[in-house]
Amino acid sequence: MFKKISVLLVAGLLTACDHPLELVGNGDIISASGTRNCTLEDYQAYASSCDENKTFVDEVVYEETYYAIPRPGWVFDRWENYCEDVVINECSFYVAPEGVPSPPNDYAVDPLRAVFVPATLDFLARGKAPIDLEGIDADFYGGVNYGELERNVFDIFIPDSDEKTPLVIYIHGGSFTGGDKSNAYQDFNIENIRSYLDAGVAFATINYSLIQYANETEGVIKCLSDSQRALQFMRLHAKSFNIDPEKIASYGISAGASTSLWLGTKDDAAELRNVDPVARQSTRLSAMGAIETQATLDLVRWEDTYEPFGITLELIAAASELLRQQMVDFYGVDEIDDFYTPETTAYRDSVDMLDFMTSDDAPLWVNNSLFSAGFPASQGALLHHPFFARELRDQADVVGLENVAYIPELGIEDPSGETIAEFFLRHLGE
Repeated sequence: MFKKISVLLVAGLLTACDHPLELVGNGDIISASGTRNCTLEDYQAYASSCDENKTFVDEVVYEETYYAIPRPGWVFDRWENYCEDVVINECSFYVAPEGVPSPPNDYAVDPLRAVFVPATLDFLARGKAPIDLEGIDADFYGGVNYGELERNVFDIFIPDSDEKTPLVIYIHGGSFTGGDKSNAYQDFNIENIRSYLDAGVAFATINYSLIQYANETEGVIKCLSDSQRALQFMRLHAKSFNIDPEKIASYGISAGASTSLWLGTKDDAAELRNVDPVARQSTRLSAMGAIETQATLDLVRWEDTYEPFGITLELIAAASELLRQQMVDFYGVDEIDDFYTPETTAYRDSVDMLDFMTSDDAPLWVNNSLFSAGFPASQGALLHHPFFARELRDQADVVGLENVAYIPELGIEDPSGETIAEFFLRHLGE
């Protein structure tokens, strides 16, 4: 138990130094002098007491001690940028700018950041694992709520470990209109779960809100947003789950695949000053996997994909009332013509993973192998065509994103032979 005197490394010319105070989680930074406080409410309101925090002017000594005070249900975790080796919630500074000439502008330094994390979740209750773990030592928690809606729940397996463990999240398929987190426990995926747990990697499978047929106003974004919140909730409660928030991968089939791509390619959606602590968490991934996937959720771009077959959205709508209704439900509109309004165009842009992709995104593993590369004569073939996986592989190559692709109908087979479990374990172990 000790505190540390930190010295600000500032430029040689200054009259006043902005020493911002930042909060991560729910808590306050209170100064011993009582003159430099940054409360949670102040921080969320972008108050000058947090963002500027003038430390000295001319020859005035900057001498201050700060205390990180957690809010109920939270605990202080650490300081960042200064006092990083301090094990208590106290950080002290002493700076005396004697004899320093005065420049015309102020000078800003790195913020003093206090990180708070939620206290251990007390509502978690161990349950019986829904699959045979074959002797692997791991705890199972089922039906954990990450939000207020009925389908805002997930299951999680936590391997026994003295160290923080990486996490793999499975997102079920079902065209965003059906499916369940229990799909992860089907035979095709059980060995993957065992591989993760045996390697000391936690595994979670989530439910999310579904699109309602012929009665939908929000569209697919509500499904995607739920999955994003589940990811952020697990990050927020990383300490309770003993997971490493910096090492999380996601994969799924069909709708779950495109959701993982959306999470893995979009800009970080963390809202650092949101009053909701879940919304403040990062949404970025360390790796993403897509099985029988779409390349983009901008349905208009599918016309480019299917141009060799002369398939358009109008032709699809004319051929099947079911598909027409599912397409308009997808964006919560009434007609296909509504796809081209400014509002829906912006909506489509917000779910276009192919356009989001950059070289610094999560490395990609993709496999579309169930359907032929010919004319998509069924709904399943239309939604999971090999052309989609090829578009993803090609775009990843263009932007310089690492990828492993298996598209046998198009003669594309990664020479590594790396399975999705091996791919994830490699990247989560880096």
